[in-house]
Amino acid sequence: MALLPLFRRLQEAFYVYGRDTTSGDVLVAVAAQAMTNQGYPTTRDAFLVIWTDETSISETRQDFLKARSWGVSSFPALLLEVNGQRHTVAAGYTAARELEQNLQLVLERVGYRPTATA
Repeated sequence: MALLPLFRRLQEAFYVYGRDTTSGDVLVAVAAQAMTNQGYPTTRDAFLVIWTDETSISETRQDFLKARSWGVSSFPALLLEVNGQRHTVAAGYTAARELEQNLQLVLERVGYRPTATA
Protein backbone atom coordinates (compact mmCIF):
# COMPACT_ATOMS: atom_id res chain seq x y z
CA MET A 1 0.00 0.00 0.00
CA ALA A 2 1.28 3.46 -0.87
CA LEU A 3 1.64 5.42 2.35
CA LEU A 4 1.92 8.89 0.81
CA PRO A 5 -1.81 9.14 -0.07
CA LEU A 6 -2.68 8.13 3.51
CA PHE A 7 -0.26 10.70 4.89
CA ARG A 8 -1.76 13.34 2.56
CA ARG A 9 -5.27 12.63 3.84
CA LEU A 10 -4.11 12.99 7.43
CA GLN A 11 -2.30 16.25 6.65
CA GLU A 12 -5.32 17.53 4.74
CA ALA A 13 -7.62 16.69 7.65
CA PHE A 14 -5.37 18.65 10.00
CA TYR A 15 -4.23 21.62 7.91
CA VAL A 16 -7.16 22.13 5.54
CA TYR A 17 -10.13 21.07 7.63
CA GLY A 18 -8.76 21.81 11.10
CA ARG A 19 -9.49 18.33 12.42
CA ASP A 20 -7.60 17.14 15.49
CA THR A 21 -5.63 14.20 14.11
CA THR A 22 -4.18 13.57 17.56
CA SER A 23 -7.67 12.41 18.52
CA GLY A 24 -7.98 8.66 18.08
CA ASP A 25 -11.52 8.96 16.71
CA VAL A 26 -10.44 11.43 14.02
CA LEU A 27 -7.28 9.51 13.12
CA VAL A 28 -9.16 6.22 12.82
CA ALA A 29 -11.91 7.76 10.67
CA VAL A 30 -9.54 9.55 8.29
CA ALA A 31 -7.08 6.65 7.98
CA ALA A 32 -9.72 3.96 7.46
CA GLN A 33 -11.41 6.03 4.75
CA ALA A 34 -8.09 6.81 3.04
CA MET A 35 -7.12 3.13 3.00
CA THR A 36 -10.52 2.14 1.65
CA ASN A 37 -10.20 4.78 -1.08
CA GLN A 38 -6.85 3.23 -2.08
CA GLY A 39 -8.45 -0.16 -2.58
CA TYR A 40 -7.76 -1.59 0.88
CA PRO A 41 -11.24 -1.78 2.42
CA THR A 42 -10.71 -0.97 6.08
CA THR A 43 -13.25 -0.40 8.81
CA ARG A 44 -12.67 1.96 11.71
CA ASP A 45 -12.74 -1.01 14.08
CA ALA A 46 -10.12 -2.93 12.06
CA PHE A 47 -7.82 0.10 11.94
CA LEU A 48 -8.32 0.73 15.67
CA VAL A 49 -7.27 -2.84 16.53
CA ILE A 50 -3.95 -2.40 14.70
CA TRP A 51 -3.42 1.18 15.87
CA THR A 52 -3.83 0.20 19.54
CA ASP A 53 -1.79 -3.00 19.25
CA GLU A 54 1.24 -3.05 21.57
CA THR A 55 3.58 -3.89 18.68
CA SER A 56 2.36 -0.88 16.69
CA ILE A 57 2.75 1.38 19.71
CA SER A 58 6.25 0.05 20.43
CA GLU A 59 7.39 0.45 16.81
CA THR A 60 6.03 3.99 16.71
CA ARG A 61 7.78 4.85 19.96
CA GLN A 62 11.05 3.47 18.52
CA ASP A 63 10.62 5.60 15.39
CA PHE A 64 10.18 8.74 17.49
CA LEU A 65 13.21 7.86 19.62
CA LYS A 66 15.28 7.34 16.48
CA ALA A 67 14.16 10.73 15.12
CA ARG A 68 15.02 12.37 18.43
CA SER A 69 18.47 10.73 18.41
CA TRP A 70 19.00 12.40 15.03
CA GLY A 71 18.22 15.78 16.58
CA VAL A 72 14.68 16.02 15.21
CA SER A 73 12.47 17.93 17.63
CA SER A 74 9.68 19.09 15.32
CA PHE A 75 7.83 17.88 12.29
CA PRO A 76 8.03 18.01 9.42
CA ALA A 77 11.80 17.66 9.32
CA LEU A 78 14.12 17.13 6.39
CA LEU A 79 17.59 15.69 6.87
CA LEU A 80 20.23 14.87 4.30
CA GLU A 81 22.64 12.03 4.98
CA VAL A 82 26.05 12.22 3.32
CA ASN A 83 28.77 9.69 4.09
CA GLY A 84 26.98 8.57 7.24
CA GLN A 85 26.57 12.10 8.59
CA ARG A 86 23.10 13.68 8.92
CA HIS A 87 22.57 17.34 8.20
CA THR A 88 19.37 19.24 8.98
CA VAL A 89 17.93 20.94 5.92
CA ALA A 90 14.66 22.02 7.55
CA ALA A 91 12.96 21.68 10.93
CA GLY A 92 9.29 22.54 11.02
CA TYR A 93 7.43 24.31 8.25
CA THR A 94 9.79 25.83 5.71
CA ALA A 95 8.79 27.74 2.60
CA ALA A 96 10.03 26.23 -0.68
CA ARG A 97 12.46 29.09 -1.37
CA GLU A 98 14.03 28.80 2.08
CA LEU A 99 14.15 25.02 1.78
CA GLU A 100 16.05 25.35 -1.50
CA GLN A 101 18.50 27.82 0.06
CA ASN A 102 19.02 25.58 3.10
CA LEU A 103 19.66 22.58 0.88
CA GLN A 104 22.18 24.54 -1.17
CA LEU A 105 24.01 25.59 2.02
CA VAL A 106 24.14 22.02 3.31
CA LEU A 107 25.39 20.75 -0.06
CA GLU A 108 28.12 23.38 -0.08
CA ARG A 109 29.07 22.54 3.52
CA VAL A 110 29.53 18.84 2.64
CA GLY A 111 31.50 19.69 -0.49
CA TYR A 112 28.95 18.46 -3.02
CA ARG A 113 29.82 19.38 -6.59
CA PRO A 114 27.24 18.59 -9.30
CA THR A 115 28.57 16.65 -12.23
CA ALA A 116 28.08 17.98 -15.73
CA THR A 117 25.62 16.10 -17.90
CA ALA A 118 25.75 15.84 -21.66
